[in-house]
Amino acid sequence: MGARHSELIHDTDPFHRFTKHYDNVQGLHWLDRNLYVDAMTWLPDDILVKVDRASMGSGLEARCPYLDVNFASYVATIPPWLKMRGFRKKHILKQALRGTLPDFILNKRKSGFNSPVGAWIGSVNGDEFKSFNRYIMAKRFGRCL
Repeated sequence: MGARHSELIHDTDPFHRFTKHYDNVQGLHWLDRNLYVDAMTWLPDDILVKVDRASMGSGLEARCPYLDVNFASYVATIPPWLKMRGFRKKHILKQALRGTLPDFILNKRKSGFNSPVGAWIGSVNGDEFKSFNRYIMAKRFGRCL
């Protein structure tokens, strides 16, 4: 029975989504393949959702100029070695901005934009799972574990 109905549950495989996108661009360089899959999955399902919610919550309208269709199509034609040199990402963008932005900005390490979940649930360098459970129990039952 399972083999007969396997097609019905194929999409429950979390990797199916990714392999489908990788299969669409088999002939590309590994960097371009990964950028394509990120653009089809991680960007719309994670990053852009967060930007949209954060901006709407603040009454702002966010724009993503690098996502312009014509610009993104052009950038896709740029050779991979110009997009990334070794482990140095955004190579061509940084070269284009050299002289316009100070070096400390161009050489700055990437910093995340994460939500302060630990502060929200009262975790200070503690076990986040336990802190989260305490938070839920306090909200639900008015007491901590």
